[in-house]
Amino acid sequence: ATLPDGRSPLCISSIIGLMRFGANRVFAGAAIHMTILDFLALGLSLTAIAVIAVYTLITGAPPMPSGRRARRVAVDLLAGRRDIAELGAGWGGLAVAAARRWPAARVTAYERSPLPVFCLWLRQKLVGPDNLQVVWGDFLRSDLTGHDGFLCFLNREVMVRLSTKLTDLQSEASLVSIYFELPGVTADETRKIDDAHRSALFHYRLRAGGKGRASGPDADKMQPAGGF
Repeated sequence: ATLPDGRSPLCISSIIGLMRFGANRVFAGAAIHMTILDFLALGLSLTAIAVIAVYTLITGAPPMPSGRRARRVAVDLLAGRRDIAELGAGWGGLAVAAARRWPAARVTAYERSPLPVFCLWLRQKLVGPDNLQVVWGDFLRSDLTGHDGFLCFLNREVMVRLSTKLTDLQSEASLVSIYFELPGVTADETRKIDDAHRSALFHYRLRAGGKGRASGPDADKMQPAGGF
């Protein structure tokens, strides 16, 4: 289930639950004689949870990872793409999977929330993949025109804003979205994934200007974009 704007109440309630748990540990600290290191670890944990909670409110979506099956199918749909971007990467599961699946491609992960982006940056520096670049910033304010493939797991509100952003595209590209559709555009391909989230994948082949197959009363006025 999701909230009206596409956010997951389960994720938000989980964050609140973690914050309550941390607070209980603080008040119980005197009783269980916590050490200085225990307090430092708890403080860092509470800070991390607070940062995630704040940026969840700012971005409208928690950094919720996609399922492994959905990632595998989504990445495979971008076969032949040379410059792939994950939009709102969170912990970077899609970006890492794409970089490993297509080592000859350049993959960029865009993320605003500082903790997930730091973890992803550190992971990339320590274990790769070498063809992955991590960008701390809002993809809606970034230049996306150089990319020819996009992966995302966002929410309804952000998908509306993304559809406007894609009008900047100057050449043909593919976009694969997990769970949420691109408003006003009919997907060229839809996949249902048998996983715990009952994920659906929407694959769009977009022309310059971000146009694909229009949905609604004017759909017959637009031609489908070409294949790979």
